[in-house]
Parts: sequence; structure tokens; C-alpha cells
Amino acid sequence: MPPVSSSKPEGHLRVESASGRTVGHVDKAAAWLQQVRDFELERMAGFLPAAGRVLDFGAGSGHQACRLQQRGLDVCAVDLESSSHLATKEFPVTTYDGSRLPFPDGYFDAVISSNVLEHVADLPNAMKEIARVLRPEGVGLHVMPSSSWRLWTTLAEFAAAPRNVWRALQSQPQGRWAHLSRSQWVLAWTLRPLAFRPHGTGGLALGELWGFSRRSWLRVLAACGCTVERVLPLRLCYSGEILFGAQIPMERRMRLARWMGSSTVLYVTRYHRARANP
Repeated sequence: MPPVSSSKPEGHLRVESASGRTVGHVDKAAAWLQQVRDFELERMAGFLPAAGRVLDFGAGSGHQACRLQQRGLDVCAVDLESSSHLATKEFPVTTYDGSRLPFPDGYFDAVISSNVLEHVADLPNAMKEIARVLRPEGVGLHVMPSSSWRLWTTLAEFAAAPRNVWRALQSQPQGRWAHLSRSQWVLAWTLRPLAFRPHGTGGLALGELWGFSRRSWLRVLAACGCTVERVLPLRLCYSGEILFGAQIPMERRMRLARWMGSSTVLYVTRYHRARANP
């Protein structure tokens, strides 16, 4: 299938690239996505320290890291060397190999991640590393997609299929799909909703209806040595297809979340002290 999402999800909203154009719908989607990330950061702000060092884990372009710095915090941002967002950085982003974070023990007062952990193949190691670089009283603030987001995104893929096929018709195969013929490229976008592609590290999209549930995330975090102190739905409803984007105001999306469910949930975590090895 054609590429439709980044490895970080500049979150889990997918900025479509079927048209191959860097202006128009792609830039509009990216700009709206930044509004969503700003909204999520505002909801997260009450759990951030008033001062100190904060790590943006899986920072992508560094948009949220930049916002955190504007709040007066001492911010570091880190992402994989393979991140596709490094070409559009808004903030200095340190790269690493996905194994050991390039920071000393007990260096940060808080670590945040925004729609990242579902993409991490070795999550226990990643959480162990986060625990290592946090101070003993440090906090982890992790925003993750919900089952509601998974449900509405799966349904939205069918609704968005005509739009995506039209964009494919206007473009050429690109990236790692450049070897496809034009007809294969269009066919791939036509059949895309039927693939039930997962958003996270494996399985099928339908499995993520459970995998992204609150109960499942709590089990996963507990297995990684985390204690979850607070679970906070962020009260914003959207899907990964950006069907309407900014055409639906944030206030209306907040109202929609009351009955359609919040697309993301904040997990406020503390970490077991297993990192204190000699």
C-alpha cells in the first residue's frame, strides 16, 4: 500500500501525500495537525514542572518542543535517526539509534511523548531508558491514541477513499512505491481501506480497537514498570484521515468527543527505580 503515515506520527494524524504536492492539502493538513498538538500540549501543561528540564521523546519536527521552550522550560528533543520529519525541523532534534538515549542518568524533570509509544517496537526498553534519564521524582506524560480514534479512523478510510483515489490519479508513484506502475499506484489507493492497516507496530487495525483501549494501555505500561497516576481523556474528536480538518472548529470537536469519544488520552506516569544499577 502507498505510504500514508510517518514513523512518528507527527502524531497519529496522517498527512496525506498522494498528490505529491508540498502546498495545498498537505500543508493545510500539517498546519491543522499543529493546532491539534498545541491543544494537547495545553491539556498536558498542568502536569509539567514550573521549571526544569523536559525531554520531548519522539519529537518529530520539534513543534511541541518549541512550544515548551516558549513556556520557559529547558527542553531537549530526541527522535530516531530515520525520522522523516528531520527535514522540516522547527527545533534542534537530537537523533539516536532507538536503543540508548543520549542523555545522562537523572537528567530530566519530565518526559513527554505525543502519539509515539504505539510505534515503538521495543517499548519495555524505551520505557526503561525514559526511567533512566528521569530524576527520581520525575514524571512521564504520554499522549496515546484511543479505541475511539481507531474506530473512527477505520471508518473514515472508506469515506476518504474517493478523495485519495482522485489524488492518486493526479500524481505519480513516489518514494518506496516509485517502482509501481501508474495503474498499480491507483489500485493500491483504491484497495487501501480493505487492508485494515494497523497504526501501531503490528497486527491489524481491528486489533487496535482493544490495543488502544484504556485497559490495554494500563496493562502495557504496568508491564513496562510504570505506575499510572492519572488517566485524562483530552476531549477532542478527530480521525487519522483529516477529512474536514480546520473546517470543524476545535470547540465543536470538543463537543463531538462527548459522544464519539476522545481521540487521545493522557497517561501521567511514574517509574520504578530499576534504573539505579551500579
